[in-house]
Amino acid sequence: MTPLKPTFPLALAPARQPSVLPPRPYPDHSYQRLQEGFAPLLHAVAAPVGMKDRDHHWCFLNQAYGELLGYAIDDLVGRSELDILPSAVAEVFWRAEQRAFAEDRPQSSRVTLPTPDGHSRLLIVNITPVFALDGPLLMVTLQDITAQQQVEQTLWRQAERGQLLEAIAHP
Repeated sequence: MTPLKPTFPLALAPARQPSVLPPRPYPDHSYQRLQEGFAPLLHAVAAPVGMKDRDHHWCFLNQAYGELLGYAIDDLVGRSELDILPSAVAEVFWRAEQRAFAEDRPQSSRVTLPTPDGHSRLLIVNITPVFALDGPLLMVTLQDITAQQQVEQTLWRQAERGQLLEAIAHP
């Protein structure tokens, strides 16, 4: 197998940047039917969307998901967060995924994803159990709320200093 190198097209990339990803736990063909079924639908969605199996491995990811993580989607299929993210971040995903399977209901959590430049991105992770012919799966959607959080913090700081009310009263 040819060593895989991360492609970091966006500013966001995993804190742990392996030069080579570990081998996939399953052969590439095991997810082919699932990918063919979901690909047209999920590639049309602008938000990062992925499908995971019971063992926490990505079965399918759309382009937006791969770009957010900083890897080509073909390099991620068959792998999990533990292969590319710090273990503490990966554990947040795994705990939510385990709850979704155990409770058979959607789960949401916030994850702080570190970037190579020392900053971080705040993501809302929504995990929903779905059922396919091959068995139960999880649909994972990611929403980057970093910009909204920064605006909110700025507004709170202004409100604490009384600047916000003054700006509203005297435009």
